[in-house]
Amino acid sequence: MKQLNLIVVCLFVVITLISCSSPSKNEVTPTAKSKVITEKNSKEFFKNPTDYIGYKIDVTAVVEDSEYDQSKGVSSLVLLFPADYSGAILIIDKNGEEKLVQQSSIEFTGEIVNIIERKNKFGTKEKLPQVVVDTVNRVDSAEKKEKIIKSVPVNRSKEKESVYATIEKIVMLKDSTRIYVFLYNKSQNRIYFNDSKLTLVADHMIIPSKYEMVDKERRLARSLESNQGSHGILSFNSIPKDVNKIHLTLYVNPTDEKRGVELDFKVKILEDQAVSEQTEHVKEE
Repeated sequence: MKQLNLIVVCLFVVITLISCSSPSKNEVTPTAKSKVITEKNSKEFFKNPTDYIGYKIDVTAVVEDSEYDQSKGVSSLVLLFPADYSGAILIIDKNGEEKLVQQSSIEFTGEIVNIIERKNKFGTKEKLPQVVVDTVNRVDSAEKKEKIIKSVPVNRSKEKESVYATIEKIVMLKDSTRIYVFLYNKSQNRIYFNDSKLTLVADHMIIPSKYEMVDKERRLARSLESNQGSHGILSFNSIPKDVNKIHLTLYVNPTDEKRGVELDFKVKILEDQAVSEQTEHVKEE
């Protein structure tokens, strides 16, 4: 009888352990892969996007370029990580009737239908996911007029190995520093701009670069063909208003050349430097 009772107790313990360890129907196992790409798992998605064909996507991005075709709808290149100029996705809105505004923020949902290979604006190959969208909503960035602390006219030019550059002015704002530049490619090759080698030093202190959403006409081109120029803004964190010296280093990389071209500008800030504008348009992030 004691043996029978012992067997019954053992069976009860085993059944209890099995029932506790088995996941319920509503429970998601830890190894289950999400079928929806969001901001949380987007970095993992870009490591091997081919594995995610057929998945849904629900993210926020910034519009880099957009085109409308009456027969195909609206095709737009968007960036999930605009500060690094990475995370490119081609979204297709078959029912779209007008192109998206460049540098606008959008939220979109859709399905990843294909992966194509292309050369990006830096000349390297990348895999570009294609998404057919279900919904696209613009998330407007509030634009404000920010008072200029100091605007320093520079108009200093340099030329090195067929790369011509002009620092036009330096605008100091409360939350950022904007350097207006003009670059011209006098070489026979296309050139690309390497943001990782773009540095600003104010009174021996390195100032980190900063991503700012600016309109297309105020954005510096990411690359230039031969005999092509571009005006634009380089953005950095704010610098002290009483700064005395600024040292800006620009690095450009001609196609198929082993070494790049480095241009240095040193600017002395005068205490009585005139402010040419009173305010500047800034898009809130």
